[in-house]
Amino acid sequence: MNKAKLSAIITINGNKSRFENCIDTVLNQTLKEIEIIYINSSDKFLNSYKEKNTIKFAKTINEAIKISEGEYIGFINSDDYIDLNYFEELYNNAIKQNADISATSSVYMQSGNKQKNVGPKGSHTAETIINKGEIIKADCDYQNKIYKRVFLNNNNIEFLNENYFGNENYFTIKAVLAANKVVFTNNVSYYTLSEKLSGAKNINSLAKVYKILLKEFKGRENEIKIIKERLPENSKQLYSKLPSIKRKFFMKHIKSEFPDIEINLGKTKPPFLKRIFSVENTYSKLKRTRIFRIFGIKIAQKIKASKKDKIEYANYVINAQKDRSNFVKITKESYKRKENDPKLIAFYLPQFHNFPENEKWFGRGFSEWTNDTKAVPQYAGHYQPHLPIDLGFYNLETTDAMKRQIELAKMYGIYGFSFYYYWFSGHKVMEKPIEMFLADKSLDMPFFMFWANEPWTKLWGDGEQDEVLFDHEIKDGDDVKFMNDILPYMKDERYIKINNKPLLIIYKPEIYLSGVMAEFMQKIRNIAKNEGFDDLFIMLVKKEENLEELVTLNKFDAVVEFIPAGFTSGKDFIFKDEKLVNDNFRGAVFDVDDYVTNKKYFYKTNHKTFKGLFPMWDNTARKVESGAFIFQSTPKLYKTWLKDIINWTKENNNKNEQFIFINAWNEWAEGAHLEPDQKYGYAFLQATKEAMEEARE
Repeated sequence: MNKAKLSAIITINGNKSRFENCIDTVLNQTLKEIEIIYINSSDKFLNSYKEKNTIKFAKTINEAIKISEGEYIGFINSDDYIDLNYFEELYNNAIKQNADISATSSVYMQSGNKQKNVGPKGSHTAETIINKGEIIKADCDYQNKIYKRVFLNNNNIEFLNENYFGNENYFTIKAVLAANKVVFTNNVSYYTLSEKLSGAKNINSLAKVYKILLKEFKGRENEIKIIKERLPENSKQLYSKLPSIKRKFFMKHIKSEFPDIEINLGKTKPPFLKRIFSVENTYSKLKRTRIFRIFGIKIAQKIKASKKDKIEYANYVINAQKDRSNFVKITKESYKRKENDPKLIAFYLPQFHNFPENEKWFGRGFSEWTNDTKAVPQYAGHYQPHLPIDLGFYNLETTDAMKRQIELAKMYGIYGFSFYYYWFSGHKVMEKPIEMFLADKSLDMPFFMFWANEPWTKLWGDGEQDEVLFDHEIKDGDDVKFMNDILPYMKDERYIKINNKPLLIIYKPEIYLSGVMAEFMQKIRNIAKNEGFDDLFIMLVKKEENLEELVTLNKFDAVVEFIPAGFTSGKDFIFKDEKLVNDNFRGAVFDVDDYVTNKKYFYKTNHKTFKGLFPMWDNTARKVESGAFIFQSTPKLYKTWLKDIINWTKENNNKNEQFIFINAWNEWAEGAHLEPDQKYGYAFLQATKEAMEEARE
């Protein structure tokens, strides 16, 4: 092996599954000249890895630094992991800038979910030089940085011998303050587990570490100022993680240890009246309760429908199918597209036909209509079931239904369809309708593919959420298989492209090991170029968390709003406290009226964004007792929403990139369909047409 460019020092904590994930991300780094040094090593963990890299062993982290030979040193905890291009990115940045430290951000994890990205605020591309005070104030993680080995040795920078909580603060602050240059990038991340804190022991330890730091830097006013600015930040982070019973002690202890440092930790108790009495509603998958707090005592009461509510519900169910007050007949004047009109894309579900997997898992004859027709209202006023008119309960075994769907879509202003594409490492599911569409050139409708890359569970039918029917992974050679299968569609003249770049949506890149999707995307882009395209235009569905990391790491071209995905946390759509008759209902009802009236769909975005909306959305047909979400809407609300985002799109997106996404054309079992139904008739289609025409004015 050539001389190591980097020494990776790995502290082993004892969890084998997380250890294997960590080591795999190190062994598969794009930077190859790496030596590995293990601390607290265990042969039972290392046997399968011993022959793969230069391996050394050390008893302590300081010993590991001394025996390392890499030009730079990086630290990893075996519970954590890194992007596959992590070391290469940090190393190249350090070499280009001749930096003593090359840093990135930490993404904190809890229960497998990314929580937040911690690092200097602002937009930082590769080779951004960071002010020492800024990077210390942002975070004192030593593991999201690499350090020039000679720099550490020449400045005697090492960890305290005692295992203090806050030891990493000591090491990082000393290193950053001694460095001539620190370079920062947000192109890669270090993924770490959130800490669980014990309280008093950590508080005492943190105080000792800062006392040592202040003593060592005595007389150096600039450095002392930076340390004193960091302590309040560190204290706030620790304070927020402590249970409330520990916080009073924390405030008293820290303020007594550092009386000259101003630390505002905020209020420790809610206002007096709130402590005495408060009422709030909670909505969970396990129970639906109203919480009372009286004199500090918490009382949970199950919300149940009264006898009066049940009578009202019964009358509603009996009479709902007779109600035609909102029904709108088919238009007599079709939409005529104009050059500057944005392009409305409706998501299309090719599920309504028999295929082997459905028959194997759910029985002969099963389709999405099976779920749709078994739905019932959960409260008075709840619109269920959704029953089709015009096309009726169609079957996609032939293209007859598609011909009418395309006719209706064009009649009301829909520009194209985005077909859900179910592709599992070469195995395709419910592909027959789109294959027939491809073969039938008379079906004159622009289209492109939405790769629904998520595991299939029995929630598609009536089973439990954790029963996986089809898992999802990316295997060696899948880039070639994927493109071989999808290229015939992309080469079709109807396939939607931007500047000779075929469109493609990828639903869940986050389900793969970090870096796998980035590599896969680069490979399929290269294949597309070899086939005569300028590139692919790849889009990501908007997420509630970690959108920035996903876009940056995988280099997506744009973000697509796939409402309600990414918008169901309660902060965008608020909860409604409906009087549920079904005690077994697990889920929540959301207020679409509030969302549209307050125009919450307008928000700041850092990426090219294609806005989206739904007519309504309600998956109780599939998930009534396993976490259903209900978003009831009206054609009027839908029209207002659509018209607003049409105007936004015209103002914010380039002329050839003015796409708006509607969820969906025919998601009947999720209550999201533009296709006409018995209650509203053609009302949502009519609202679509009117919004497009009125937005021209």
